[in-house]
Amino acid sequence: MDSTQRSKEHIFPSSFGGQLENSKIYCETHNSALGKYVEFLDSQIGALNNIFGIRPDRGDSKSIKLEDPITGDIFLRNVDGEIALSILDNINEKELLTGKPYEIITSSHQDITYLKKHLNKKHSVDIKILEKGEPTKEVFKNQLRLEITFGGLDFFKSILYLSITFIAHYSRETIEYIDIKSIKKILLNNDEFDIDNMVSLEKLPPFLKDDENSIMHSFAFIKNNGFIYSIFSYFNTVTYVIKIGECKNDFNNFVIYIYPLVRTKNPNDSMVKESLPEDALVNFSPSLHKENIKKNLQGDANSPIKLLEKKLSIFENNRQNKMLIDGLKKQKTSEDMKLFWLNNKQHIFNSIKFLSKEEPGSNNPIEIAVKYLKILLEINGKSHFNNIISSISNQRENLNFQNQLRLIDLDYFMSDVCENLSDYYTANIVNDDEVVFDTICKEILKQAIANFKKLNELFKFLY
Repeated sequence: MDSTQRSKEHIFPSSFGGQLENSKIYCETHNSALGKYVEFLDSQIGALNNIFGIRPDRGDSKSIKLEDPITGDIFLRNVDGEIALSILDNINEKELLTGKPYEIITSSHQDITYLKKHLNKKHSVDIKILEKGEPTKEVFKNQLRLEITFGGLDFFKSILYLSITFIAHYSRETIEYIDIKSIKKILLNNDEFDIDNMVSLEKLPPFLKDDENSIMHSFAFIKNNGFIYSIFSYFNTVTYVIKIGECKNDFNNFVIYIYPLVRTKNPNDSMVKESLPEDALVNFSPSLHKENIKKNLQGDANSPIKLLEKKLSIFENNRQNKMLIDGLKKQKTSEDMKLFWLNNKQHIFNSIKFLSKEEPGSNNPIEIAVKYLKILLEINGKSHFNNIISSISNQRENLNFQNQLRLIDLDYFMSDVCENLSDYYTANIVNDDEVVFDTICKEILKQAIANFKKLNELFKFLY
């Protein structure tokens, strides 16, 4: 956009992993004014970058907030996948400042230091630690909630802004052929942006490549019937088509494949331009936009949201698998191995939750195991069963019944699985297993089948 004073601009936002820059697109004034669209995209869907481990090309990655819907507690998740209680979001500052003793739960001693600095800076007060409790380690048993929102006027304006940035960088001459003045008015002067005629939620076109095991976005530009359309596919799952405008000159269709996890000395490695066929057709049905959104919200198996969930699941499983592989390589003795698995009970619980959602065929061992896991999760969600377990566990003389009662205690079950995994990896000296997640699942299923055979009589008694 016109001016002699230029400003460096990321072609794709740095907060989304973009590295490539161009100082010949926007003047400093316009770059500053248009920055709000990057900020809006980041506030609306940037949390997914955190979950996928995407880092900005400079500066620190932001932690995101997750909520426990049962307790209301707020947690912070960093880009490495570590989750900790958010000390500032879970305290009542007004009550704390009364001077009365106030109980604080933290994830680390550093949290207390951070809180003291925060209160001193904000209220000019110092707090004293009266008593420290013993540290404990717990498994997250409730699903933490994260709300992601796609869409809205500013969201689509943001995509329009990115579209123009991409065209200006990769097909500079096209800027002279389209009605850039109308687009500037939409982006800079807040003129009307007609969503009903300019935006269409679609599926990823077949002429764009995809790899469900790869983290990538696609940004394509196609000319159909005298108009240029941009196709923005976020993680190649949520795909929007935006009508840029009329173009009477020749235009070569192209796509930019963005790989936000790629980090090399050459920024172009993470953003690869490829030509597309001249006869590539764009699906553009703005009249069906709202209808398509409704289908997605209803949970169609092939909806963008379901595909995004699947991709997230694959990525997270691979990430956790790598963490376990790296940890296994460091274990030297059987005792080290046992402690390693006890410290990784969260992986066991996550695998139990994953397996409990399976829908196996009838009359096979896996069906029995899945049935048991569902019972195990259901029982541990009911307080009266927890009370029974606590009362019986206090009766030390009744060891036989205590052993039976272990069959419906989730924590005992996870400990048994940890013991089995420790024995397996120690006996087989398998510390370079590439499918640790599969091994965990096999041990869970094996233990579940064994426990289910012993459970019926005790289960009848409790009911």
